[in-house]
Amino acid sequence: MCEVIHVPHQQSYDVYVSSFRDETRRAKMIQRCIDCGLEATIYNFTENDPKIHEVAACVGDPNASGRFLVVFNWLRLCHDFYHNSTNDYCVMMEDDIYLKKSIKVDIMNAIEVMKNMNYPIMLLGYLMTYTPDQAGFLKFTEDDQGFSFYHYPDDLWGSHCFIINKPQAKYFLDKYTIEYIATLYGTGGDWIFTKDALNGNRALMFPPLAVEMGLVRTTHQGQIDFHRNCSDFQYNQHIYTA
Repeated sequence: MCEVIHVPHQQSYDVYVSSFRDETRRAKMIQRCIDCGLEATIYNFTENDPKIHEVAACVGDPNASGRFLVVFNWLRLCHDFYHNSTNDYCVMMEDDIYLKKSIKVDIMNAIEVMKNMNYPIMLLGYLMTYTPDQAGFLKFTEDDQGFSFYHYPDDLWGSHCFIINKPQAKYFLDKYTIEYIATLYGTGGDWIFTKDALNGNRALMFPPLAVEMGLVRTTHQGQIDFHRNCSDFQYNQHIYTA
């Protein structure tokens, strides 16, 4: 089951937020969208998609269904964007992020670059404890608003905020069938949705428009420390929401 909550403001792109069984996170994201003047649709997933069991059956391991939880939530957002929206671009968000206070306008800058440079995916939030220049990422353009745009490698993680266009959404829906998903090693958003651009063109926007809160659901101390360090490195209370 999924409860859909709409936060209305007028804009020329969609914003979809994926949330799963966390009232506190969801309430904070609704307030952040309101504070930033963003029109957003919040997807409150309360149950796992039954297709995870179909994939596990294809794999031949009923206990493997937990590996496929996230992918079907993202595909639901892609489906609604492609089939129900009149807009050409959609911002996909997780529910545990701080938003740049000027994000409503800044998204338009990102979309303009996507149009001009033929990029179907633009990453707006990512896990980094360094700048793209420090990492040696290839910068392909910059704008007059202080943003730079870079190509990024496969080992850059984080899918907490990104933009796709309509052809990219259709590409995901056509490609990621139950049978195909069963062949994948990793099915998180940053294994699939930020890496698999339909024409190979993908980019990130820097500075980021979203910063992960740094709270991760795991007992792995290395992951806990990594997410916390990324949040501490990127977050600035004067630039991002609380």
